[in-house]
Amino acid sequence: MVQAAYLHHALSSLPWSPQFWHLPIFWPTPWTQLMLDPMVAQAFLLRLVWWGAGSQVALDANLLFVLTLASGFWGMALLARRCGLRGGAAILAGVVYVLGPFAVGHWQHLNQLPSAWIPVALWAWLSLVDSGRSGRERIGASAVLVLCVSLQLSSSVYMSATLGVGLVLTAAIHPPRDRMSRILASAAAILASAAVVSWAQLFLRARNEVEGYGRSVSETGPLQARLFDLLNAPQSHLLGWPGHDLARPALYPGLLWLGVAGFGLWQLWPQSRRRFAWILTLGGAGMVLAVGRTHP
Repeated sequence: MVQAAYLHHALSSLPWSPQFWHLPIFWPTPWTQLMLDPMVAQAFLLRLVWWGAGSQVALDANLLFVLTLASGFWGMALLARRCGLRGGAAILAGVVYVLGPFAVGHWQHLNQLPSAWIPVALWAWLSLVDSGRSGRERIGASAVLVLCVSLQLSSSVYMSATLGVGLVLTAAIHPPRDRMSRILASAAAILASAAVVSWAQLFLRARNEVEGYGRSVSETGPLQARLFDLLNAPQSHLLGWPGHDLARPALYPGLLWLGVAGFGLWQLWPQSRRRFAWILTLGGAGMVLAVGRTHP
């Protein structure tokens, strides 16, 4: 309900105005919209598809929930197709993205739902550096890349860091090889960096003006995964939680979803070993970030 109230305030205020950032329910503390992660992208999405956005708190939250999961599904399916998967395998990738245990564990957090911004941004980079595409398509892909970075920044700081890591690894494995790709990649990087700097200025102001702003490692440590969670099969039903420690959510999918991921990699291997290596690298980086400083 707190996030629904944040969303309702974002829909009722002019974006980037003083009223937008300072919610009255926490008065006189300033910058309270940034304490949850800004709801700019979510409010923008709702305004695009529904003229009555902002009229009912519960309806806004439920509609955003459905739209985010639906767009996340199609975004990941699009990326899977771009990587070489076809038909049911690409659809399955979208299903796993929005229905995996980690995703389901965050369904109560509107700003942490698996959105389309991350997979579509990766798709845009792969399309940007593809010399087989026309110049118009590659220019469009670079614009989509900047838009996705900006929208992700305006919806979740944590997932923006994930997107940043993904883009860096993707650029390292799939660098721009021709002149046009290098020009478009440079332009996209400059514009995306400008968006990052703009948002960073807001968070720096909030940190300077609000005592105790931010989170410490002691708050996040108890929720980090442990290495054996990777092989912990879900209990009681497909989206169950591991029983060994109730304080830690199931960040890993268990044996069933690992089998599904293995099937996707098996489909990909004969088509592109570079893409195969890229997927393994992204998965390994994600695992390292999830485990963090916690030891088995």
